[in-house]
Formats: sequence, structure tokens, C-alpha cells
Amino acid sequence: MAETELATEPVRLVLVDDHEMVIEGLKAMLAAFKDRVQVVGQAVGAERAISVIEDLQPDIVLCDVRMQGSSGLDLCLELRERDPDRKVVMLSVYDDEQYLFQALRVGASGYLLK
Repeated sequence: MAETELATEPVRLVLVDDHEMVIEGLKAMLAAFKDRVQVVGQAVGAERAISVIEDLQPDIVLCDVRMQGSSGLDLCLELRERDPDRKVVMLSVYDDEQYLFQALRVGASGYLLK
């Protein structure tokens, strides 16, 4: 039986939240996994996120569900309309099925609690 070769390149992430402190905390936690995960960019708010994501083309976008201005759900929908293969994982403090199902409806690849 042949062994499956694992990817050697780290997964490239862009972090999106409306609180810079949350982004910095996520970056600090993910630094422990730098051989597998690389934070290539960040954006404070959904409006700024579009250009960052378009420029950096990350493997995964990790995005807060609720933000001031445009929501993470709106951002996810727009990103998936631009690129149906874009992977977006939603982050939330809300342990509520309503947000989970909304995230899945707009094309989120996953949903994690903060």
C-alpha cells in the first residue's frame, strides 16, 4: 500500500474581523501551527476584505459572521459569487443555528465558534 503524500505547503489564510484585537489574537494562536497555516493577510471589516482577498488569493478566508457595516455573511456571498471555489469559514460568538444555517446558505465552507 503506497503512502499518501501530504501537502508540504502551509494553508494560506486571510483573517477578517471588525476588531483588530481579535485578528491579532487569532494570528497569535495560529502562529503555533506555522508549518501548516500561514496568515498571509488581514482586513478590519468586510469592505476592506474584498481587495485584500483579491490581491492575495488565499486558500481560506476566516471571517467573522457579524461585523459593523457589511456583515461577514454578505462578504461570504460576494466572495462566492466572484469565485465559487473560494473557501470561506465563518467565525462567531453566536451558538445559534440561525447563523449557522445562514452561513451555509450563502456558501460558507465551515462555521467555528470563537
